[in-house]
Amino acid sequence: MLSPAPATVETEVMAMLSTATRVRSRPDEVFGLWCALTGYDPAAFDDLDLESFLARPELPALAAIPDSVLRDAGEAVRRGRSLPLERWLAAVRVVRPDRIAR
Repeated sequence: MLSPAPATVETEVMAMLSTATRVRSRPDEVFGLWCALTGYDPAAFDDLDLESFLARPELPALAAIPDSVLRDAGEAVRRGRSLPLERWLAAVRVVRPDRIAR
């Protein structure tokens, strides 16, 4: 059985550059806003944590809502460092029902 080739400096640099220059998508922005509202450092989450967050069923609906609405709703329902996505989405419907993307 062949073992994987050891990483070279070139492959490691390319991996770092691709991560550093990756364009942030709207779900990534929602994750950043969630971190800002809850006080968590986005850098503290590993790739698996981020992937799990981005796979949540509430994320497409949250991503369709403007940041100002998300911020108002999140501040209204967050409890300390706790802001479940389902509660956040439900709060959008209560706090600013006229601004929800349909």
